Amino acid sequence: MKNDEAVIRTNTHLNTSMDAMEAAKARYDENVKELLADPQVLARILQHTVEETAGLSVDEIINCLDKNSIEISSVAYLRR
Repeated sequence: MKNDEAVIRTNTHLNTSMDAMEAAKARYDENVKELLADPQVLARILQHTVEETAGLSVDEIINCLDKNSIEISSVAYLRR
């Protein structure tokens, strides 16, 4: 096929299912980003992964967080 030829996509059940799967992956990606930006979740991750926070309680870690600096990526899920 030449580069200038148009690719015609037939609307089949398989194509529809694959499109739905891609949409679900994008929603999953967004939900995980929201979850990881939650201070409670973030504090627990820090508590178990960052040596300096190992002895602190979750509340102490949350109080140390600059909540205004927590950002959720606007980069969408990229299909491989």
